Amino acid sequence: MDSTYVVEVVCMGQILEGEGKIKSTLLESEYDSFAEGLRQSLARVEEPECAACGDGRCVKCLADGQPGKVRPRKFGGSLSPVVMMGLGDRLHLAALQDGESIYDASEEIAAVLGNKQSGHEDCGAAGGLVKHIETLGTQNLNSSNVKVVKTLVEAEETGADTNELLAGPIRQALPYAEVLKAQDWIGSDYVDRLAGIDPSTVEVLETDDSPTHGHEEQAVVLIDGPVDEEGRPIHTIDKDKLMELTGHQAFVVNLNEIRRDADILGSTPKQKSEFFAAALLHHVAGVYPSLGDGSHPVFILRVT
Repeated sequence: MDSTYVVEVVCMGQILEGEGKIKSTLLESEYDSFAEGLRQSLARVEEPECAACGDGRCVKCLADGQPGKVRPRKFGGSLSPVVMMGLGDRLHLAALQDGESIYDASEEIAAVLGNKQSGHEDCGAAGGLVKHIETLGTQNLNSSNVKVVKTLVEAEETGADTNELLAGPIRQALPYAEVLKAQDWIGSDYVDRLAGIDPSTVEVLETDDSPTHGHEEQAVVLIDGPVDEEGRPIHTIDKDKLMELTGHQAFVVNLNEIRRDADILGSTPKQKSEFFAAALLHHVAGVYPSLGDGSHPVFILRVT
């Protein structure tokens, strides 16, 4: 880690709810040592235009057989901004309802962002997408995980009405899920399609035959900090380093990567804020409840 940067780590504790199978066994007395492990695992992004998933399992190799690279993190990789648009843009949803292919839309969105489409084999964020969006559609402004998102969105100090920013994507979730089902969304097909285009963008992760398929994440980690001249994150967590130092995995999300997606795809300040909120709702109130059981502490890393 570059000593010219200062890393602040704040533990928010067990503030999430979920019905998933993945459980954290990290004791509160271990939070400080885990936080130090996170601080020391912060690494420079090696391939900023190719996002990885927030999945904490270590990378065996890329689909082309090459070693993995340190990449910015968000659930679903390049699927994240696709969902951001589906939840946050009524016109985009209408186009999908009129027959536009979500695969075509994903290619167009990646091109606008200047990104490679990316993911990993056996991706729960891709495979469980319909369930995650339906889960979000059952939430309301008083739901625990939505309140967590509200705190994160308010920290952006956009000046917009936060409740309004959150209510829109929640209302749009169930219609979006219906579109996905109508288009026979299959997550593995999406990842296979990416591997066929460029196998270097698809990770092969370490898995096993357990009920959680090797998931042993002990925490949810949100990273924010400096970006490069294109607005891309400079740092994220090195999975291998974290495992070496702590023996643990973590779900990791780059808030600055999501912010960049929202800033580029949004056409107005309000829409940028709506997209940022939509992506966080997807992550925190859609994906996490299907994966975790609420036992995971949330850590926020701020790099300055």
